[in-house]
Amino acid sequence: MKAIWSSDNFSYCILVRGQGDLRDTYGLGSDDIASLVDAIA
Repeated sequence: MKAIWSSDNFSYCILVRGQGDLRDTYGLGSDDIASLVDAIA
């Protein structure tokens, strides 16, 4: 899962990777990513 955005001439990126193979679940859900983006922006 990746979030990329720009704000006030700065670029930001959050990359969340799972452990193991593709069947494993990611450590953060989409709501968690949105909360991180809101806290940074």
